[in-house]
Amino acid sequence: MQYEGVLKKMQTEIGHPIQYYMLFESDFLNVNQVIDKNLKIEFIKFQCLNCGNDRPIYRQGFCKTCFFEIPSAGDWIMRPELSTAHLDQEDRDLAYEKKVQLQPHIVYLANSSNVKVGVTRKGQIPTRWIDQGAHEAIEIV
Repeated sequence: MQYEGVLKKMQTEIGHPIQYYMLFESDFLNVNQVIDKNLKIEFIKFQCLNCGNDRPIYRQGFCKTCFFEIPSAGDWIMRPELSTAHLDQEDRDLAYEKKVQLQPHIVYLANSSNVKVGVTRKGQIPTRWIDQGAHEAIEIV
């Protein structure tokens, strides 16, 4: 079987074991089914996750132009403490920033290699825990 598409963060599904999926434009691959099998991955071209152009990827899957312009690549994405939407201050697009930043969040403990304290959007549970490799987690606040 041959698949072609942009490599992105895998989708997950809770189960025993967790199911991992690579999603492509018109198909998907259940990665669990190819464990212990030989795979060949071939680079075809760059593709910015925002504009779709064949430009070198700068950060977070975006070309340099998109990375410095689009709201979904603002500094607050990787550093939430830089968020200013709650102060009605725009970084790149205040409506977008309010929609993403001003959501219910939770503080949690997750147990992967050891116990970690984290904060994430409530809608990201349990995905965030799975991404961290946690085998158990609990919401605190």
